[in-house]
Amino acid sequence: MGGGAVRKERMNSKERVLTAVRHQEPDRVPVDFWWSHEILHRLLNHLGLDNQEQLQTYLGSDIRCVYPRYVGPRLRRFEDGSYEDFWGVIRQPRTFSGEGFEGEYSEPVYYPLQHARSPRDLERVRWPSADWFDYDSLAAHCDRYPEHAVMLGRMGVESQTIFIQLWFFRGLEQALIDLEENPELVQAMIDRIMEFRTEHIRRMLKAARGRADILQIADDYGSQNGLMMNPATWRRFFAPPLKTIADLAHESGMKVFLHCDGSSRAILPELIQLGIDILNPVQPQCAGMDPRELKEAFGSQLCFHGAIDTQSTLPFGKKEDVIAEVRERIEVLGKGGGYILAPVHTVEADVPLENILAVYDAARMFGRYDSRSSH
Repeated sequence: MGGGAVRKERMNSKERVLTAVRHQEPDRVPVDFWWSHEILHRLLNHLGLDNQEQLQTYLGSDIRCVYPRYVGPRLRRFEDGSYEDFWGVIRQPRTFSGEGFEGEYSEPVYYPLQHARSPRDLERVRWPSADWFDYDSLAAHCDRYPEHAVMLGRMGVESQTIFIQLWFFRGLEQALIDLEENPELVQAMIDRIMEFRTEHIRRMLKAARGRADILQIADDYGSQNGLMMNPATWRRFFAPPLKTIADLAHESGMKVFLHCDGSSRAILPELIQLGIDILNPVQPQCAGMDPRELKEAFGSQLCFHGAIDTQSTLPFGKKEDVIAEVRERIEVLGKGGGYILAPVHTVEADVPLENILAVYDAARMFGRYDSRSSH
């Protein structure tokens, strides 16, 4: 096993996750669940449950996310349903539907720095402040989950780190152009983003007072077929901020969870060197992201989170397909620890409830290390 033998009697969720992150085999493969609000409500109604905590308990989810409450300046909402986030980005809800389902997602419709040409233009927008968040209640929030692995951060605007924020300031196409044609502006934006991010993270870590286990950050660099930029460009602009953030977390005794969609294979060795402990989401359909190859190459250094396919298997597969995939992921990624089973991304409205429940039923069936030989 990756880090030596450990006891196999029943662990609580915190012990289970941290054992897996240390590349040791816990009592069973830990699991996590990310959902859209449509799926949350459908599952609650289907199962007769009252809230998301009851649902996470029902599914056996081992991780709980906490985040300081926003208390800053009032954010604008508009008659057409669009709304402003604390970075000044305006998003518009969009609906999508198919046979038997309807969902919603938010799409940026206003980029605050879309017309910027030089660092001087950055003074024309309001930059967020760490003072805009209530850190005082964070420790008590962590204390609600003494037996769970506690993650600081959650998917969305709160955990977007550097590159994602650049493209929400400029639009994705322009952000990619800027990396080559306007590096001075890019670096100036990164410096301003990091002023907020580092202070915000410092305050979260201090307020948590050792009660949290994992810091979540999100920075998508990959597309379906590879990185969205030259690795040298990534190394120049984004590796140093990641190292700064990882060092802050490690100094507080916490692990670092990076959400990075798409194919990140080209930079995985460097992500490890920078201090990333947990990689999400492991998209098997993307170039270079085959779970078996990743486990062989990096399984002793990275803990993998995700890998249950949300592009094909969950929305379009049969229950039997889902069960087979869960079993295969556990056998491959779970060997020696180092795996937290979860869907690749937020489960959207097009996924049948039967398939979602099959993921966690199969995890209970095949996930115990001391009984896997019997399956």
